[in-house]
Amino acid sequence: MLMAHLHSLVPSLLLNLIFGAMTAATTVQLLTFLQLRVANHFLGRMLATYTAVQALAQVVGMGVASIAVLPIGPMWFLMFNGTLYLLGSGLAWILLRGEDESP
Repeated sequence: MLMAHLHSLVPSLLLNLIFGAMTAATTVQLLTFLQLRVANHFLGRMLATYTAVQALAQVVGMGVASIAVLPIGPMWFLMFNGTLYLLGSGLAWILLRGEDESP
């Protein structure tokens, strides 16, 4: 079964690598933004809240993916997931870009 779909799996995995790089870059920007903008006495609570929300989103995402992949099919679901990654990463990159404050 895997051999029959190998031709379509390789591009999906390559795109997943690109999405992962975009997610990593966005996460670094977001954490830097939080560290710069949040007061020091709230920083620990803010980062803990961010981590908790991220973990909850992953659990909810796994549940939604488990339910949604059956009627849609895995390849279409991966393409939809990739599109959401691109849109979300692009939006976060645009919104979190800050002015360079160095001289």
